[in-house]
Amino acid sequence: MRAGRFAFSFRTKIAVLAGAIAGSIVLVASVFLWNVTYSFNLEGLDRDIRNIARANMDRVVGRPHWERLEESLSFVSGNDTGALRYYLWVETRGRLDFASSDWPDGLDPTSHFVDWRNRREATEFPLQPKRNQRISADNPPLKILGSYMYNEYIDGRELRIGVFDNFYSNLAIAVDIGSFDERLAQLKRNYYLVVPMALVLAVSGAWIVAWRSLRPVESLTMAVQSVTEQGLDQRIDEVGHEKEFLRLVSMFNEMMTRLEKAFLQARRFSADASHELKTPLARLQMELEDALKKSAPDSKEQASYSSLLDELSRLIGIVEKLTLLSASDQEKLPLMPEEIDVRELTVRVAEDWEAMAGEDRIEIVVDEDARIRVDALLVEQALHNLMSNALKYGSETGRLRLSVGVEADRVAIRVWNEGDRIPESMRDSIFDRFYRANLPDTGKRGVGLGLSLAREIARAHQGDAVLERSDGDWTVFRLELLLASSTRG
Repeated sequence: MRAGRFAFSFRTKIAVLAGAIAGSIVLVASVFLWNVTYSFNLEGLDRDIRNIARANMDRVVGRPHWERLEESLSFVSGNDTGALRYYLWVETRGRLDFASSDWPDGLDPTSHFVDWRNRREATEFPLQPKRNQRISADNPPLKILGSYMYNEYIDGRELRIGVFDNFYSNLAIAVDIGSFDERLAQLKRNYYLVVPMALVLAVSGAWIVAWRSLRPVESLTMAVQSVTEQGLDQRIDEVGHEKEFLRLVSMFNEMMTRLEKAFLQARRFSADASHELKTPLARLQMELEDALKKSAPDSKEQASYSSLLDELSRLIGIVEKLTLLSASDQEKLPLMPEEIDVRELTVRVAEDWEAMAGEDRIEIVVDEDARIRVDALLVEQALHNLMSNALKYGSETGRLRLSVGVEADRVAIRVWNEGDRIPESMRDSIFDRFYRANLPDTGKRGVGLGLSLAREIARAHQGDAVLERSDGDWTVFRLELLLASSTRG
């Protein structure tokens, strides 16, 4: 991940995406529902206006009728602040018959009536119902032949206007819908309160769904994290998983079975091979030593036998290390623990290497005395491996140092050497088996087992071996071991 960018987990991405989709649906649904609600209420108002027109235009009536209708509408609407206010305007046979006293100034519906009259000039007028008889099949009502609804703004007020025509009379009903809009505005504010809560619920639900959906992946991740040389028997239960993940779980279990089988075969081969090579190598060493004794001094045969013995000794060392590593793999590394003094151990190792490195090059620094309970021979071999590595890859004239320090419940034995820094690309691999560094300045190569064996010996004692520092001045390997008072077992 590049610097300056935030890394989001897959679960977070799914939750955010699902939440965004759910939130968008909620928002779109809210807008749609609001429009439907507004249209439904407006259609209800229009329906009321049309019903008033139908009920009062079934015959030709006079001014008193429209006065009574206005009073009735005012009574039904009430005098509350939020009540709807109805205004009436009636034209009969081309003359103004009635208009509410507070009919809005500037509102003139006659243009609609003129258009209707012009379109029906050739149309035969229907008969008027008889005034003194009830509306019936024999005395049919007048039908509304023209109807139109529209909005108009007058003096800062929004009016909903319905205009109607029955050939004889033209009726305009205007309703001040300010209070109507105010009620809908209150409903909109309630929407604004509900929508954020719906969004929170949608995002929360998306997070829960993402968490539940990725539980099989969590199980697989935990299983993968537990895969070690000693954890190859780990399997994931295939019961209870959704079918989309069941194949992945099944393939993982099959892969673990193959890995376990291959690792056991490789480990068995390493153990068997190192064991089988011991006897023929020992016999070959005896034969070469005997041939070396019988060869003439300073002869070609003596030089050849001596060189072969050196290579054979190196090969025997490799086999011995392989034997120990194989035992470590099977957690059967033979330990014979005893309590020893760390100072004595480091002095003994330093003395062994003074002959090769030079007495003046090796320095011992012990901060305080400490005792550890370990297999002395194995720990000494681990230190020899680290010293061999320091001498091999350090500067030919540089200093070597063995230092001891106590850190909490552990003793840290450090092996220092002056020389070139270890490249970053090599630091993750130097403890791998058979990894051999070929430094360009020296051309020296190792067997590739020394550091690996040192780490396995340390871990067998509940410690560890790590590369602590390599900066071009010093290269430092640290061997950690438990103090004698902290050793378990």
